[in-house]
Amino acid sequence: DLPARAIDAAPDDAVVQWLGLIAQQFQRNNPAYVKALDNLRRIDSGNAAVWMEDLNAAASNKDREAVSQAIRRMAQSTVFTVHFGEISKLVERAYESTPMPQNVWESVKSACADCAAQSKEMVPLIAATATTAALVLPAFQSLVRACTIDAQGIHKERADDCRDVGRLLASTGDSVISNKIGFAVLRVSHTFSDDDVAKSR
Repeated sequence: DLPARAIDAAPDDAVVQWLGLIAQQFQRNNPAYVKALDNLRRIDSGNAAVWMEDLNAAASNKDREAVSQAIRRMAQSTVFTVHFGEISKLVERAYESTPMPQNVWESVKSACADCAAQSKEMVPLIAATATTAALVLPAFQSLVRACTIDAQGIHKERADDCRDVGRLLASTGDSVISNKIGFAVLRVSHTFSDDDVAKSR
């Protein structure tokens, strides 16, 4: 019930709404998910990541026209963000509030002497980054598939929108994965320019 309570308590806070959405993302018919997505469409409508939810739902339903509409909405957006940095800082604070016990830290270090964390104080940041990456990154497969133009010209009618979405992710995505996916969309839709290639390199 906690995500649903949070969604109701902070309807104008995009980060809270994203966290609530993530908590319900495998239950698209859940009222809490629907409410969070409606709130995000209202307060974060210029964010292409919001319309990724519609794209993934349409792809799951094999609704070709709805997929095209979602990509069009993404192309009209001004940014692509899943609020990675803000959510990661919140998760880091949660880890900092409950420090790892010294005996657990010692067992971790003995099991993996070459692991990234060289001190116990680094654990919250590393754990928060890993946790956030596992939680907030959307499923990009539907976007890449919907923008792939094959030898027969399937999906060619989406080329302009896919170009705009690809460049949006590449330039404004708030994770390296988002940026890479943007360049991948440009590649599979055959809409990249020499400038895009240079930026990708």
